[in-house]
Amino acid sequence: MIFKENSISSLVLRSAFFGLIALTVLIGIVGVKFLAIPLLISGIHFYIFHGVVDYFESRGIHRAITIIFIFTFLIAGAYWFLAFYLPNLFEKAQPIVSEWSIKMDDPNFQLLDFSKLPVVSKNPELWKKIINPEEIAKLATSNLEEFLRGIVVMIPTFISWMIIIPIISFFLLLDANLIYKTMISFIPNRFFEMFLMVFYRMNQQITSYLKSLVIQCGIMAIVASIGFFIVGVKFFVLFGIFLGVANSIPYLGPLIGAIPPILFAILFPEMSPSIGSIASVVIVAQLVDNAIVQPVVIANAVSLHPLAILIGIAVGGNFFGIFGMLLAIPVLSILKVTIGILYHALKEHQII
Repeated sequence: MIFKENSISSLVLRSAFFGLIALTVLIGIVGVKFLAIPLLISGIHFYIFHGVVDYFESRGIHRAITIIFIFTFLIAGAYWFLAFYLPNLFEKAQPIVSEWSIKMDDPNFQLLDFSKLPVVSKNPELWKKIINPEEIAKLATSNLEEFLRGIVVMIPTFISWMIIIPIISFFLLLDANLIYKTMISFIPNRFFEMFLMVFYRMNQQITSYLKSLVIQCGIMAIVASIGFFIVGVKFFVLFGIFLGVANSIPYLGPLIGAIPPILFAILFPEMSPSIGSIASVVIVAQLVDNAIVQPVVIANAVSLHPLAILIGIAVGGNFFGIFGMLLAIPVLSILKVTIGILYHALKEHQII
């Protein structure tokens, strides 16, 4: 009887234990899409700022104080953008949007006149079926409205990210040494030396790459903003920042970054410089990037095959939208570094 009761108790305990594991795995699978971007951004924060935190800790300043100072600086910048720049931007954009809405409702609305082109004038009806700027503009407006509605729907998610990301980043930066010691405590003695070497190389490469990427995007944003200001582009700061961030996407980045200011110039020619002026700014910014920034700042950046980049961007965009496109290349680069270092380390230790 006692043996039977013990067997039942053991069965209940085992079932509860494995049920708890299954529940944890299920929650992880369900929440991975929600937490993927916060974890990635928190990891990027760690690699960018942990060197600063370590430096001030070596000077006798507690890690928490340095982290709070960094977060205060970042939050102050975000507050300025949300409280001052963004409302001012909306205030300036409101008359433009209203004017555009009136134009779109006009039955005689014409965006571009192609009839003067020789090739079009011979077959105007045919070309109107092939290229209809008004329909394209209406489609673009419809897509923009859907995009804005999507952003509104995503606001609760963004708010959650704004809470989760600082918390994860804070504890990663604060307890980096504890996390590291906990990790290596599980490493068998046979692989201990190899693990230390692999971790050191990975940490060095990833930190260098991400810092270089941030510097590159920052320089490109400044150069583009100054260029857009000189040629007279409205909202030059916003377009410049977008171009700088988009530049982190190899090959496609400059093209993606040039689309918003060029589209704005097409839709509102009376308050924009020529498309050629905008294209000139983008070309000059790319020349600065290729001739100065890349050789100096990211000379040791991880190189990826163009096909791998395109696949990475497509997969990232499919799963996580624009965030996935922006984060795809850093993630691929980190994976390439990690796999490469692990492969060579395992070969050196004759494990594979």
